[in-house]
Amino acid sequence: MKNYLNIFNVIYSYLEAICEEFKKIPINTQTILTSFDEEIPKLGIYRIYLFEYIQLIFELVMNVLNNNNLNQFEIVIKNINILIDKFIETKVFTTIVNYFFMYEWNSMYQNIFKKLVSFMIFSNVPARLINNFFLDSKFIENSIEHCFALGISFKSGSRIFPGNFANLCELISIINKSENSNLKSILSTCK
Repeated sequence: MKNYLNIFNVIYSYLEAICEEFKKIPINTQTILTSFDEEIPKLGIYRIYLFEYIQLIFELVMNVLNNNNLNQFEIVIKNINILIDKFIETKVFTTIVNYFFMYEWNSMYQNIFKKLVSFMIFSNVPARLINNFFLDSKFIENSIEHCFALGISFKSGSRIFPGNFANLCELISIINKSENSNLKSILSTCK
């Protein structure tokens, strides 16, 4: 059991370091020109890698929490709760959600985000994490506003939807059909 607990120490220190690094990287002032003649901010591959690590650590923590062979040990639950607290304390979900809307044309980021949200919806994720992601980070509020945003306008005057519009519609549909009781509770209180 002692070796097993060392894993938690490693995950905890990596999670803390990765979340802090992900949040502290300055917003890239460089832009790239799209085929729509629109300049959009560059995300950078380093941020993608960090986000992927965060998403994988989150899945690992939730899988351990939902493993009936492991979650019967008090020490495991205690360590999992410490890791859950770390996700909340670092406010990394707020940064993740902000980047979802800021880097709407980055398909790599959008796909990792969709995977994270889908995992949250279809897994047994504690209510405090669901609240932190969907309410505290203002994901639901921003999603509604973003759906009505006009996106990019062309020189001809035509406009298209935001870059992440299809992903956002898919996520909203999944959320709406979700049987996750924690998420349903949140949705019932939203206006």
